[in-house]
Amino acid sequence: MTSKVIIIIMLVVLLALTNTIGLYAYHLTAEIDSLSEQLTTLRDEATASVGTVSSMLGTYTQQINAKPDIIDQEVQDNRGSILVSEEVVKRNSNLLSELEVKVVDIVEDLTEEKSWLQAGCLYEGVSQSVIEVSDGRNTIGSGFIYDDQGHVVSFNTLGLH
Repeated sequence: MTSKVIIIIMLVVLLALTNTIGLYAYHLTAEIDSLSEQLTTLRDEATASVGTVSSMLGTYTQQINAKPDIIDQEVQDNRGSILVSEEVVKRNSNLLSELEVKVVDIVEDLTEEKSWLQAGCLYEGVSQSVIEVSDGRNTIGSGFIYDDQGHVVSFNTLGLH
């Protein structure tokens, strides 16, 4: 009888083990199914992301390829302004050169004519036209010759007594 009891115990243990293995297999299958669903979801999301990134990359590539054309067009548009600006600079440079020559001429003229501003030169230049008005004995006034016809300007002429 002991062998029957041992066999029964072994059968019960074997049955429990089989149940445990079956239960473990069931949970393992459920976990595999869950992971499979998650993997499918991740693959779908990755595919969608790759599609979005690919689309964005295409858009950026088009924009980047268009930039040289846009820049070339802007350069062409601005080239006329640059040429006009160069022409204005040349014209202003020529005017500045002409003005510089005129200023140098004026300075030279002033330097040459400056000598008449010195007191001695001034006296020599105007002393010939200064006159004394006298009554025969005393000087009663003075003036200067105004023009080539000999007209005289004096205090008396101006009404300044």
